Amino acid sequence: MPNFIQKRWEKFKGQSKMAKMWDILFLALIIAFLFPDGRDAMRRAILSTGIVGSVDVNADEDLTYKSGAWILQDLNGAEVQLSELKGQAIFLNFWATWCGPCKAEMPSIEALYKDMGDEVNFLIVSYEDPEVIRQFMNDEVYDLPVFFPKNGIPDQLKAEALPTTLVIDVEGKILHRSSGMSNWDSDSARELLRSALGKS
Repeated sequence: MPNFIQKRWEKFKGQSKMAKMWDILFLALIIAFLFPDGRDAMRRAILSTGIVGSVDVNADEDLTYKSGAWILQDLNGAEVQLSELKGQAIFLNFWATWCGPCKAEMPSIEALYKDMGDEVNFLIVSYEDPEVIRQFMNDEVYDLPVFFPKNGIPDQLKAEALPTTLVIDVEGKILHRSSGMSNWDSDSARELLRSALGKS
């Protein structure tokens, strides 16, 4: 084994500076992905490039009566029925604490919420135990309003993967639906929410 390492070291020393740099970067990525914090950091770095997750208007679908009857409960036990939010814009995100891409996009959702939470209803929905969510939100120091389904999730709103995000406009139309992580702390995301508010 030491002979193998010696040969690899000699080969590495003989490479160009550019080849060495790529080898070191590749090794650093492998090491980073071995640890959860490293994976989260890498996902956030990928998000910051803007190469994943479109946040544009990509849908035009009226909410059904069944979707409007969906009931959610927040961490304090207060309930809200989706139909009660008619006439208001909604940012609906399905996520979980064990979902790496969910955690990677969460800081950008928090930033968007701080910027537009007074104008748009943010419904950050999880199926997990409320105490698990409460602990996570406290540890990460997030202020996002988290909700839990009280009745079955309507087919129209179901998340096939996590994270899934929908943006619903003031007229009750789904303007955006996406699965996978996105950078929500962006001009495009703010423009999407302004569209939902009827301001663009």
